[in-house]
Amino acid sequence: RRPHRGDRPLFSRQPGPVLFSGPRLVRNQFSRQLGQSLRHARHVRIVAAYFVPSFRLRRALRAVARRGGIVELLLAGKTDVPLAQRAARSLYGPLLRAGVRIWEYQPQILHAKLALVDDALFVGSANLDARSLSINYELTVHLHDARLAAEAAAMFTADLAHARPITLAEWTASRTWLTRLRGAWARFLLTK
Repeated sequence: RRPHRGDRPLFSRQPGPVLFSGPRLVRNQFSRQLGQSLRHARHVRIVAAYFVPSFRLRRALRAVARRGGIVELLLAGKTDVPLAQRAARSLYGPLLRAGVRIWEYQPQILHAKLALVDDALFVGSANLDARSLSINYELTVHLHDARLAAEAAAMFTADLAHARPITLAEWTASRTWLTRLRGAWARFLLTK
């Protein structure tokens, strides 16, 4: 979304740590910090172009929803990497059953990367997939700024008007044996 004239610039007066991920790092800083933030989270909003997170991160998202927190995912409805979308969609079921809300953005290919955990933001180049978390060199900034978090939350909510909600009933009905096979194969190819 392009800023309109008169909009205030999106920046934080309280810089946060820069988190790195890449093949030479023993432990992914972004993944570790996001996981720690999810332990006590009450409201999680994630925008991701490619969503094939680790089992540990999926379990953490389900745990937030199961303990009464709100977890909202805005994922790609249109994609330039169909294999990644197949892998992502194959993961929706357990998340939806746990109470995670999922939308797919419709107007265009989604390339935004944002995680909003309560009043903290993770903004950068990393997607929630194995390439970003282990193979590619990525940079993410972790910001603690209530005003900036509120603005990001408002943009997230506005983007939901252009997204299609995914329901458990719809997801279950779409799971033919061929869809399940393609999803499993895509996950196999895209994970470590």
